[in-house]
Amino acid sequence: MPPLVPWPRALVLVSGGVELPSAAGLHEAVRRRAAGIALFVLTILATSAHVDMLQRPALCGVPHRAIVARLPLQVALPGLIAWSTMARAAAG
Repeated sequence: MPPLVPWPRALVLVSGGVELPSAAGLHEAVRRRAAGIALFVLTILATSAHVDMLQRPALCGVPHRAIVARLPLQVALPGLIAWSTMARAAAG
């Protein structure tokens, strides 16, 4: 977590509490759009933590190459979430 984030452990728990039901909501057409919006916002907010990991790799215990390799996915993921949930929500 970036150092400016208050209560990092609580934030991780809350984000997990949003992520899991949202992922489950993708399977139901009536909840797909709301789940997609929640996952989109969560992914955008999590990007700051991933950038912080890139800037301070020694603190996270993940190989620097893995962090760098994940960045293209981190950039593409919000668009993929929006495309897949809006298209599927419209199709029903």
